[in-house]
Amino acid sequence: MSYSATLKIFEKIRENVRNRFRRDSEELKMLQSSPNSTRYAQKTIEKVESIIIDELKNARPKFGILSHYSGEIKGSDERYRWIVNSLSNIENFAHSLPFSTCSIALEYQQDGEREILVSFVLVIGSDEAFFASKGNGAWIQIDSLSQNTRSRIRVSPRKDIDTAITVDDTSGQAKNTVNFNSSILPLVYLACGRVDYAKISNASYTEIAAASLLIRESGGSCVIEEHNGKYTVIASNTSLKIK
Repeated sequence: MSYSATLKIFEKIRENVRNRFRRDSEELKMLQSSPNSTRYAQKTIEKVESIIIDELKNARPKFGILSHYSGEIKGSDERYRWIVNSLSNIENFAHSLPFSTCSIALEYQQDGEREILVSFVLVIGSDEAFFASKGNGAWIQIDSLSQNTRSRIRVSPRKDIDTAITVDDTSGQAKNTVNFNSSILPLVYLACGRVDYAKISNASYTEIAAASLLIRESGGSCVIEEHNGKYTVIASNTSLKIK
């Protein structure tokens, strides 16, 4: 199948959901002193989820869908399945924190093996969207009033753990550890060189599918372990020295 056609689907979805997130984000800024902010954010998820699923069904009616919020929708072509996470970390979004994402990946399954072919991650609250295509690399698209750019991304070349930015480092060596309260964003930032090491635990498959391809296509290492339906991801650039 054509990866470029899939990327066009993602670009259309990005424009539609970005506009929805922008409108609702402005409303949420006015609700920070109200107990209704989380309820309003839940409504946003429902709207965005509807937009994404409708677009995917229209574009590829035979493909299945696995959604973080809506569950699984079977397709007649069992080889292909969309992996959708309409909004990662509802509380970040409800509190107007810029640490939420919307992600979609296209999975291919054959002979019991599965792989991600194409992926898309929108960072909510910014003008950044990330795309990856298996064998074709990963890139960032920035659309704002001041610029419209698309450029390749690579993991950082940092080798020294003392100068590295890490997320949930358990080695005891890192000096600069940050917490985004998100399973997806640290992996996205690792793919574009802003984070050097990340360990994400207790994540769902819908949270890590899109970002895992971003990391691999930007030259990083991404090891995924599954236990009882939950996933642990250990990702880094390939230069970092962790003893």
